[in-house]
Amino acid sequence: MIAGKILYVDDEEPNLISFRYLFKKNFEIHLANSAEEGLDILKSEQIHIILTDQKMPGTSGVEFLKKIATIYPDPIKILLTGYADIGTVVEAINLGQIYRYMAKPFQPEEMLVTLKNAMEVYNLRMQNKELLTTLIETNKQLNLFNEDLENKVRERTETLTKTLDEINGLKFQQDGDYYLTSLLIEPLGRNSVISDRVKVEFFLKQKKEFQFKGEFNTLGGDINIAHNIKLMNKSYVVFLNGDAMGKSTQGAGGAIVLGTAFEVIMERVRSFKWGKNLMPDEWIYNTYHELNQTFLTFEGLMMVSMVLGIIEEETGNMYFINAEHPMPVLYRNGKASFISEEQNYNKLGFPPIDTKPRVSIGNVKLVSGDIVFLGSDGRDDVVMGTHPNGQPRVNEDLERFLTCVENGNGNLQEIFQFIKKDATLLDDISLLKVSYLG
Repeated sequence: MIAGKILYVDDEEPNLISFRYLFKKNFEIHLANSAEEGLDILKSEQIHIILTDQKMPGTSGVEFLKKIATIYPDPIKILLTGYADIGTVVEAINLGQIYRYMAKPFQPEEMLVTLKNAMEVYNLRMQNKELLTTLIETNKQLNLFNEDLENKVRERTETLTKTLDEINGLKFQQDGDYYLTSLLIEPLGRNSVISDRVKVEFFLKQKKEFQFKGEFNTLGGDINIAHNIKLMNKSYVVFLNGDAMGKSTQGAGGAIVLGTAFEVIMERVRSFKWGKNLMPDEWIYNTYHELNQTFLTFEGLMMVSMVLGIIEEETGNMYFINAEHPMPVLYRNGKASFISEEQNYNKLGFPPIDTKPRVSIGNVKLVSGDIVFLGSDGRDDVVMGTHPNGQPRVNEDLERFLTCVENGNGNLQEIFQFIKKDATLLDDISLLKVSYLG
């Protein structure tokens, strides 16, 4: 485990001196009395934790963190602020600038625990990147292998130099690859929720169908996941509906990476103390950020849309992030409506093109009997007849899904029947149903 280097920025000299005295035995401390001096230190030192006061002459703490966010994304960022600045702090959290905030004056014991937790988050994040390197390389090789296999099949068919037995042999090998890939995905798309207040149900139909050794199976890039977690000693249900870019094995590779990375996050929450002292909106933002950092390593070659949500079991308060995914739907008293008409964040792995802030994390208060539906592109991507020129007419009515939910009375199987009624499916389709029982 690497030694922790902390940069503390504060315009009040006594605060800097006191901070170094309190924590110099635990960390390597670097002090700056302005944002400009702090930036100079970042240029010369590999800092792991950045702690900054909010109210400083010239550049404020939030402004300083915004300025360095894209240049130094890895350090864990903590903001010190007075209670009068809480509005600014909430805005900063929504914009993704800080790991957490602490009120001034801080208690040394609480600060020490916070710094140790932050350092553990940093170390685990770095370890996770290393652990995923092997998986990333394996996935690249898998894509290259399948591209090579498809080229071989095409060449042998065009030249008619191979026998039907040889072609069937290649198809058997390809179906074997599909089968092995499907075995990797299956345990990642888990619904492990146990709750008297929240019920989660899955529906999944991948577009690619294949047969291997007499068994029929499917393969695609859609995935549903749901788990129980505890934050601040309160019980929550987290859920995710994701859709990886690409067809068959390419999409399946994205689903494997997403499922694996999310399982790592869940295991850390269950096994370690870090993260359990976060509020649900902070936790969901940190989770999105870590998943996004994983997919950014593919440099735009692998991206995933998703909705990630978390519900407090006792109150029904739900937070969610929509990363360029179809809009969540609320089914209440027999009527279906979109919860939000905005995508909150870019797809996982979408290369950043600017630093423009996105909208805040979505929030809705569920009441007893409410049902939330998430769904992939397949819920809307259907062909409904033809245009006058004979071209297929793809559905463009996004509210068609609302009608399907109402006609299906909130039942997943019936909703699916209405989706494909008088229509041809074009894509994988996955639905995730969250019922709040109160």
